[in-house]
Amino acid sequence: MTLVLAVVRDEEIHLMADTLISFDARLGRKPYHALKILSLSSITVLAFSGGHEHAMHIFFDLFSVRAHELEIFELAKLIEHLRSQISSRFPSSDEVPDFLIASTTPNICVYRINDHGVSLCSSFGWIGNPQAASYISKNIHQDAQCNFSSVFRKMVCDEIFGDVGGHVVRMRGTEAGFKFMPCMRLVSPRYILVEGWNTVDFGNAESGGYGFTSITPCESGKNGYGIFFFQGKLGHFFHVNPATRIGETLIAYALNSSEFIRIIEREVGFSLVHCGSLG
Repeated sequence: MTLVLAVVRDEEIHLMADTLISFDARLGRKPYHALKILSLSSITVLAFSGGHEHAMHIFFDLFSVRAHELEIFELAKLIEHLRSQISSRFPSSDEVPDFLIASTTPNICVYRINDHGVSLCSSFGWIGNPQAASYISKNIHQDAQCNFSSVFRKMVCDEIFGDVGGHVVRMRGTEAGFKFMPCMRLVSPRYILVEGWNTVDFGNAESGGYGFTSITPCESGKNGYGIFFFQGKLGHFFHVNPATRIGETLIAYALNSSEFIRIIEREVGFSLVHCGSLG
């Protein structure tokens, strides 16, 4: 399954999702990772859970019918119709994806599309694993100082739910449009605090040093999100191209995040930025 959250707060929309695509063990299919938050335009975003292949077909079909020209509720109803066609062919609920559709113009709003039809999410919406959604809600209510993103990230990193995992992808929507949110993490295996000036030694992969930076598009409306691992000098980039109806994971070795970006930019054809570098 998965977990995708949508939070409407202070005239902004915040979307969060994991990247793990998993299957029932009885199917014998290997899990993999992919983007679950995708831009239909700079101001409209589609997120999904379950039935990855079918969700991608719907996403690509929306481009072929110029869905970006529809009002947000009309778009939600069209997605409901396309979803019902899948449901009629594949009775198994695991095959049928659920969706969140979010828009920032002319009004900020989020709709959920699932077995219950189309519903408006006022301030909080989710699709995917109900136990994972309950975990997020419970922890937020217990600690008012926590925010959704920190609880979500802890849940994914601690692997609390086996079908919610991988990386945490965040997107923020404002009047200017939707953009992926940058992220960087550094863990030092050998940091000993001493008096005076301190320089953190993040080590290398052999010594247990760990760090990565996100790789995100500079422009709104571009579908791509990557991670570059500093110590491993390796990165992967989830890229979705509606024009060619292709979703792919690009992998490259590079000395640093800037070099990795140059490699990926030549493949995807749009500008990228990293969140930071090491060394």
